[in-house]
Amino acid sequence: MTSNNNNNENSNIEDQVESRELAPGVVLFKEYKRYTDNKDYVGIFIWKVQITTMSIVDFEVHLDQSENIELEDKEESELRTVNRIFPFQTKEVATVKLKNNWKLKSKFKLTMNVPDKDVQHTYIENDEIKLMNVVRAANTKLKNIPFEHLSKDEIEKILTSVNCQFVDLDFLPNDDAMVHPRYEESLKEIFDYIVHWRKPEDFCTGQVVNEIEKKEIKIFNYNEPEPNDIQQGILPDYNLASALSALAEKNNLVKRLFKSEGYSKQGIYQIKLCVAGEWITIYIDDFFPCIPMSNPIGSRSAGNELWVLILEKALAKVLESYYSLINVSISEFFMMLTGCPTLYINVEDMLKTEGGVEGSLKKIKQFVVDKRYLIVAISKSVEVDPNIETSTELDDEMLTIPNFGYCILDVKDKFKNNLILLRKVWFDSKKEEKLKKHQEDIFKRNPLLEKEGSENTLYLTYEEFLKEFSYLSVCFTKNWEEVRIRGKFILAKEQESLQESVLSKWYYTVQIDRPTNLIIGLHQDEDRVKENESRKQLMDISLSILKQDNNANEITHVDGIDFTLASNIQLEVSLPPGNYIILPRTTGCFFGRPYFKKNVDTVPLYNYEDKKFTPIFLATIKDIFKKFDLLLNRKLSYNEFKGFWECVNSYSISEMEFEGLLKKYCDYEKGLTERGFIDFFEDSYLNEGEVRRTF
Repeated sequence: MTSNNNNNENSNIEDQVESRELAPGVVLFKEYKRYTDNKDYVGIFIWKVQITTMSIVDFEVHLDQSENIELEDKEESELRTVNRIFPFQTKEVATVKLKNNWKLKSKFKLTMNVPDKDVQHTYIENDEIKLMNVVRAANTKLKNIPFEHLSKDEIEKILTSVNCQFVDLDFLPNDDAMVHPRYEESLKEIFDYIVHWRKPEDFCTGQVVNEIEKKEIKIFNYNEPEPNDIQQGILPDYNLASALSALAEKNNLVKRLFKSEGYSKQGIYQIKLCVAGEWITIYIDDFFPCIPMSNPIGSRSAGNELWVLILEKALAKVLESYYSLINVSISEFFMMLTGCPTLYINVEDMLKTEGGVEGSLKKIKQFVVDKRYLIVAISKSVEVDPNIETSTELDDEMLTIPNFGYCILDVKDKFKNNLILLRKVWFDSKKEEKLKKHQEDIFKRNPLLEKEGSENTLYLTYEEFLKEFSYLSVCFTKNWEEVRIRGKFILAKEQESLQESVLSKWYYTVQIDRPTNLIIGLHQDEDRVKENESRKQLMDISLSILKQDNNANEITHVDGIDFTLASNIQLEVSLPPGNYIILPRTTGCFFGRPYFKKNVDTVPLYNYEDKKFTPIFLATIKDIFKKFDLLLNRKLSYNEFKGFWECVNSYSISEMEFEGLLKKYCDYEKGLTERGFIDFFEDSYLNEGEVRRTF
């Protein structure tokens, strides 16, 4: 990187200090001092470079085109310096003595490198020791507290009484939280940096509230999240950043996810997310993964605002690691963040099904203008390779930034060209000049639009739009009347033939008194490992809607979705008054062990080196807990636990014996929590052979 600086001044300029950022985390300071007691020189320039991030910078100063100057501590003819500056260091890189009639022309060249991980570790070693002590204390004092059932105030009162800093024991701040062990990839292969877990007060820039610069950290600045709040980190979670930016267009959709909007001094936050079709409360701590001594690795807001960081961590906890975030689509994030029905549309397919350009534009306008849904256009994908500096030809031709989502704000079909108005959030300096010229051309052809345009919006003709974007994600955001029920498929045997079939344990009846638009969704648990792989085998699922005519004593088929191998399906239908049956179905043909897994007998369940059960064991225990938590209250009552016990043992368990378990393990209101169930399982089934027989 080069920078030019020209000074052709021979007058008595005053003493001064200037600074400017040459690159992110690289600040150049230039100080001028007059000489009054040395007749050979009239002044001196001192250049210093400050590094404010985890980078090693090789910095060169070239002054060979200057006149009547000398470099201090250099031969008279030598007008070049080379310096290496280490992370968080400020170093003098050149001192220039000015003679009469001086002329200074400078050029800077800098090269930024990531330090070796051993070097990085020396900067955060003490912080890691402190964090280990905090985790150790939390594991002793907080292990049996049912946080998922308590309010933020109740939790903070407990933390005060036990004098303990909050740490989420179910999602510890360590390397496993960044890249789950199931990926079989080391952190070294994914990130150039080791992860430094830091709290907001360590990296937030706050407001000055008194004489001492105290950081005033907030969930939301000015009480409202905004689409332009999101800043991308080095974690390539483009879909999440795009989904959060779009959600902030209707900021109440963001704010309703937070059970409390106040900053927590004790670092406890509770977030509501819709996971596999169920609304649950996720609690997290405020240790966030950062570049050592620097900013967060993932997406964040500028300054002292936390809402992006908190939502990102809550989603990472649900998906079991930050790295898992890169394998989730915008539509899936929309469902988790809103609970609303969502469509994922291929633009090319839409052109065919909607009758071409005119029909597809009409469809988009219906979503955006008439129904006021959130609709995000996903720009064409470009493979990102950090080892290749040059971008692809496709990227060079595009007006938008590849791999990101742009929220559609409006459709203008009353102008000479049909126009799409997009929210412009993402920034690429290489494209800005091209975009500026493009917008000027649009306004020149359509002068009335200039007043509506801003630096945060982008107009494209519909023809350009179709070239730029490959998919649409539509989130049906409105005040739905919703009902969520947990169902179950069971294996049934026909008595005569002894054949097995898989049936839904329940079907559902709906009585409709007036014409109603109904959307029915069917969700099944998925444990995404990579983009197209799940640790759980999905079942093929379908939905049928039947109308029940009691007078004629007959049932007729109304609508349905054929068998599909997917984590969720949805059916939108307009129904007249009447009685209806909703029937979930599966053939059960795909149910079984995931095809890519090793033989189950070879999968280790216990890591003897770490003295803890492996991820596949813990995931299975959590699944068992879900299956027996029939009331969806995240605890097992006596009757629910008794049902589990009788499945794995040939005898029953008494209520008194169950109460003994509650005293030993984490419980809440006469029920065993998920953490208590895991601890019970670990204590009871330490022998691997016994675990396998139980499973």
